[in-house]
Amino acid sequence: MEHARKQIRDAVVSTLTGLATTGANVSVDPVYDIAEASLPALVITTGDESVDITAQFAPRIYQRALNLSIEGIASATSGLADTLDQIAMEVEAAINADATLGGVAMDAVLTSIRQNMEKAAVPIGRLSLDYDITYVTEA
Repeated sequence: MEHARKQIRDAVVSTLTGLATTGANVSVDPVYDIAEASLPALVITTGDESVDITAQFAPRIYQRALNLSIEGIASATSGLADTLDQIAMEVEAAINADATLGGVAMDAVLTSIRQNMEKAAVPIGRLSLDYDITYVTEA
């Protein structure tokens, strides 16, 4: 059986694959930079997780809050901010349409958005949407 974090990442990839702006360019934890030809794209990463015990005796039940980041990456000589805003709108709508991610989570709550522009011959913009994903597991 797969760890719940993997199930959550897979559910997010499934939810976000096929959006109008990023299409099939969705990946999890890429080790290398994404080729410009594959932009715009989304990158899904999981980070820190807090754990609360909701049942004190065996079998213990853990309620977890996983930090999940969805990074939108685009490259353009003009309209880059507009493209990033469109990516954000599409991602938010897709996640909000099924905040339980197909039943693998209890909820997905947007907690912050960060944006960064990199100067280059063809500028690259990055937009990170951070979510707290609440889910429950047994010990």
